[in-house]
Amino acid sequence: MKLIWQLLRQHVSVLQLAGFLVTNLVGVAIVLTAVQLYRDVTPALQAPDSFLDNDFIILTKEVEGAGIGKTSFTQTELAELAEQPFTEALGEFTPARYSVMGGISLAGIGMRTYLFFESVPDRFLDVRSDEWGFEEGSEFVPIILPRNYLNLYNFGFASTRGLPQVSEDLVWGITLDLDLSGRGQFRNLKGRVVAFSNRLNTILVPEEFIRWSNRRFADKPAADPSRIILEVRNAADDRIHEYLALHRYQIEGGAGDEGRRGAVDYRTLLLHSVVEYFPDAAKEPEEARRPVDARLYACAGGTALSVAGAGAERVGAGVRRAGGRLGAVEIPPDGTNAR
Repeated sequence: MKLIWQLLRQHVSVLQLAGFLVTNLVGVAIVLTAVQLYRDVTPALQAPDSFLDNDFIILTKEVEGAGIGKTSFTQTELAELAEQPFTEALGEFTPARYSVMGGISLAGIGMRTYLFFESVPDRFLDVRSDEWGFEEGSEFVPIILPRNYLNLYNFGFASTRGLPQVSEDLVWGITLDLDLSGRGQFRNLKGRVVAFSNRLNTILVPEEFIRWSNRRFADKPAADPSRIILEVRNAADDRIHEYLALHRYQIEGGAGDEGRRGAVDYRTLLLHSVVEYFPDAAKEPEEARRPVDARLYACAGGTALSVAGAGAERVGAGVRRAGGRLGAVEIPPDGTNAR
């Protein structure tokens, strides 16, 4: 060891050694920071509803008057939609064309009601389950429910009627008796909720089940779809809204998908924050270390960022200091610079 040290002292000065040490420490810090950033960001990118995923919009036609007009999409209209530059994929909602009666029994009390089933291609689902699927001859039907159905019961109906609220775990454990009938035939199957969807506002069953059951029980002829789902790169694309307005198509839920619009805003905010942070951090290193209170909240037409404190001159996208307090600034949904 002494021999090595003597050789180093002959060819390397103390200042050089100190420089090598500092450089190595900086390199290790950069590597550790990159590893930590990867660990923090990976779950968000790999989540089923990651904000970097494509957007999904559900389209219907406008119902006029008593609904006498045709509200289904023709094959020509579907083909034209599929060829649009903003369309990544197009799927159809396929309904069950027969009668479905569902029932449960709890504490000796039975309840029954009519149900409706629909299916969409699996690529448009926002949830995954190992139990999802159906084979002819099976007695079990997996079901995906909209999460807002459960929320409407818990926070709308149950809370005002003094009824007990139910959790998702409890719903997963309930077995449904499904009576399918049509074309003079009858079949009893068992169903159970295997997942809750935030994207699709319908009672979903596997496509394989819909095809099998419609072949056997359907007492109505097949018809063109009245609802379709589009996978698009960016739901805020002006070309989409111009096309829909021209053909008088409606996005389910109103004028736009505000949930996905918030994701677009967050994506813009994240990119602007990364770009603007490093130059400002280099200019004002001490201010960059001061605590900043930031809150991101929804507002009409987009998303607002409220920041308090005397921190960096800019935090995120388009936020500037105003007398020691950074005020709220609106980030438009089209991703342009905030005012």
